[in-house]
Amino acid sequence: MPRKTYNSKADFDADYDIGAERDGRPNTRPQIRLNYNRASILPYCEARAAKLVEIFAWPLTTKILIVGAGYAWTAEILESVYGYTDIVTTDTSPHIQSTQDASEESEIDAAITAVGLDPASGEGLGKKNQFYTPGNRRRHSRNVKDESLNNNGSRNRIRNILGDLDVAITEDVVATLDDSEVVTAAGWIDSVNAGIDVIHLTAVLQPAKLASGNQDPIFNWKTLADWKLLVPSHTFVSLQTWEVL
Repeated sequence: MPRKTYNSKADFDADYDIGAERDGRPNTRPQIRLNYNRASILPYCEARAAKLVEIFAWPLTTKILIVGAGYAWTAEILESVYGYTDIVTTDTSPHIQSTQDASEESEIDAAITAVGLDPASGEGLGKKNQFYTPGNRRRHSRNVKDESLNNNGSRNRIRNILGDLDVAITEDVVATLDDSEVVTAAGWIDSVNAGIDVIHLTAVLQPAKLASGNQDPIFNWKTLADWKLLVPSHTFVSLQTWEVL
């Protein structure tokens, strides 16, 4: 059983409570806070994609699988900014699957209303225009497949999209699993096709932060070296320092 699941909006909201007004706000009201919304998360995905390209410098013909992709915003940046065109994304979260084709508008309106502004006029409308793209803007930029890779049928469906894949990336997945689940999931990804390079992006153990309560103890915190010992054939990347092992 995973240590942490993201099955519902409440699960995401608990871990993603992000101040959205990077350009500042009047001190007469609280900051508008968004959760797992495009405006709040996309900057992190932009930085993540930039680091991946810098570190690994894959050819543009590289076929990439992203596991635990959320709404596939990192894949979007790899495609739209860096020119990678062969990417398939998966995420088994029921919340992601049930909302990926929906709009964020009502959530953004609620966040603006919560600080006493009107999302339809004045300052509130200005903020809404920062956070929300009008029109047919769905949460995802590309379809996210509901595939766990835990059986041949699932792996075959992924292979049938692009053929043999070159690279698999897990985004913020391994720390949500127990050690045995990580090893099992690693085997599933290895079985997608022979020769696939597997890269796990994860926040790593910071003992002082864990002791102070600033690292949620529900997660499976390890150093990068300990992750590498668990699955030696895979590559692990620290999301804090971008060290690669």
